[in-house]
Amino acid sequence: MNSKYYYILVWAGTLFIISVVGSCIEDSLHNIGIIQSLSSVHHFIMPIVLGVIAGFFGYFYWRKISRQQNALMQLMDSEYKHRILFENMQDVVCMLDNKGNIIDINEAGIYLYEYSREEILKMNVSDLIYKEDLENSNEHFSKLNNLGFYNLYEGRIKTKSGKILWIQVNSKEFVKNGIKIGSQDIIRDITVIKENEQKIIQQNINLKELNTTKDRFFSIIAHDLRNPINTILGFSELLSNKIDTYDNAQKKKVANIIHNGIDNIYKLLENLLIWSQSQRGTISFKPEKVNLFLISEEAIKLLSLTATKKSIEIRNLIPESTTLKADVAMLSTIIRNLLSNAVKFTPHDGLIELSACLNSTNENQNFIEISVKDNGVGIPEEVQSQLFDFTHNFVSQGTDSEKGSGLGLILCQEFVERHGGKIWVESKVEMGSKFIFTLPHDIL
Repeated sequence: MNSKYYYILVWAGTLFIISVVGSCIEDSLHNIGIIQSLSSVHHFIMPIVLGVIAGFFGYFYWRKISRQQNALMQLMDSEYKHRILFENMQDVVCMLDNKGNIIDINEAGIYLYEYSREEILKMNVSDLIYKEDLENSNEHFSKLNNLGFYNLYEGRIKTKSGKILWIQVNSKEFVKNGIKIGSQDIIRDITVIKENEQKIIQQNINLKELNTTKDRFFSIIAHDLRNPINTILGFSELLSNKIDTYDNAQKKKVANIIHNGIDNIYKLLENLLIWSQSQRGTISFKPEKVNLFLISEEAIKLLSLTATKKSIEIRNLIPESTTLKADVAMLSTIIRNLLSNAVKFTPHDGLIELSACLNSTNENQNFIEISVKDNGVGIPEEVQSQLFDFTHNFVSQGTDSEKGSGLGLILCQEFVERHGGKIWVESKVEMGSKFIFTLPHDIL
């Protein structure tokens, strides 16, 4: 039955029955029987009238109750829909009071921050912000107070497990009757976006470094190969044209010049080959227990002819029992390049000393400090910081006008750092140079 008629019939029927019963009781008090009382027509007129009146009021009462019920159902339905929307949003929705205390948060926020609902509802929003970003976040809170909103704030948070995440926040304050009662934050996890941005930045840096390396590589080939080749071409042509008129001393002088030019080209090509292999990652790194004295002796022998021509003495002051943990090929390249540079920039009758000592750099690791010291021309202080920088093309002539690419020192730095060591230079002009590098002591 329709609820409208239900209320009308209930009200009308109730008053009708009450009126009839009342009339019967009144007649019984005057000794009038119930049958006679019920047979009197006038006893039904008033109940009918009252029933009609009751039905009329019952109708309006139904209207009132119906409106209230509909309003209540609409409110409940609206709140339910909003709660469902609130809880099912993928973005975090966080409700704050005026002091920044968290008063409500959806399931996405529980998942992001890794706290339970009970825990997070006892926290202030500042408790979730990564400490290094607190000052920056306070500026945005000030903007919220001044403008009533802020958009696209980016900062970091710290979760319960200690993870550092990047978030993007849009915030708007709630105002009722002109009074601010709190704010709502819409928070999005942008950690993956930030990580991708950093990857792109790093890739750009790497590309720039690769371009610099490429330019430096071509510069080395263009200058340091062309000059000795031009020298060889010029003197070989001279020797070819004058071979019949030159005596043995002249021929030997020209031959030495040609030989030195070819020797420089060979050394440059050897370094270029090793360097290119290191850039491609094709050089294997196999550290093992090696005797530093023996490897140094081999390098000295390779440079003995060049040193003898300039009457340079090379002293190996490394104790014969000195061992360390290193890759043999890389260590040989390091020592050979440093000795070659020392010979190049040391004058005739000079002295080069190769030495090593144990240097404890921290509680857990010992390093051997190896040095190549000469009494040559020295290096200006403003140039020393550029020696191991591939972006600078600092090349100088040796004491006998020897040419160099500077690539040898770059190789030395790469190989030393591959071992976990460091390399540096101590030098003063006209007082010589001392190149020092560290490698792990033999702990095998």
